[in-house]
Amino acid sequence: MYEALHIGIYILGGLFFWPWIWNNLTLWWAARRSKQGLAWNTKLACIVTILLGAPWLDLNKAALLGWYDVADARQVYIEAVTEDGREVKVPSAWFNSHSYSMSHGWIGAAPLEGHYDHTPLASTVSRERQQKDGQCVDPSTLERLPPETEADKAVRLEKLRRFLTAHHTKMVAYEASPAFPSHHFHVHHHPSNPFLYEEFNQLALADIVGYQQVIESVCHRMSSGRVDKTVLARHTEYVSVR
Repeated sequence: MYEALHIGIYILGGLFFWPWIWNNLTLWWAARRSKQGLAWNTKLACIVTILLGAPWLDLNKAALLGWYDVADARQVYIEAVTEDGREVKVPSAWFNSHSYSMSHGWIGAAPLEGHYDHTPLASTVSRERQQKDGQCVDPSTLERLPPETEADKAVRLEKLRRFLTAHHTKMVAYEASPAFPSHHFHVHHHPSNPFLYEEFNQLALADIVGYQQVIESVCHRMSSGRVDKTVLARHTEYVSVR
């Protein structure tokens, strides 16, 4: 039943919990092969491990699994800029082993003037953000993190430049290999729907002159069965690969 939940989340929500599924299956397989009861020291070790994960101890943040979903949020994504001036949205799956971090938008998580604070995958742990969600409030009226300093910004942009240029170079080499599979086959916690990225799927990497990180503060509403998106603020950070 637990794995049926994970499969249902993948089908309905797009989140693929493959590491959880794998771990649970290996634990189940190990437990079914065991014919002996657990020793007292094994039980004690399990209890101590659980207690050390208590959120108030702040020792193991992985034990804290809870957030508020919000419709008024910050979105961070990458666009490829072509020679003819097109700006094509890049699926996070294209970043392969870095796709998890890119889908969370961590390089664009810094506090920015006029923007909502970082809300990875439209989620927040802020009770204030959850209470005011759906009102499309001005980001400046909310409790904010301290603004990014110029020194921190320079470090962050250099990290973005180095990452995008290195990854572009690697993917250009991969593209030339006939044996290289599509990035959509990469096992990813947040898989990208290939039907939403048809323009990028048909794009030759040689036509790309740069990438830009897009940071948007947006409000989402349902209207006549469709999602309406209102952009309150938009910020871009460009990296040349030529």
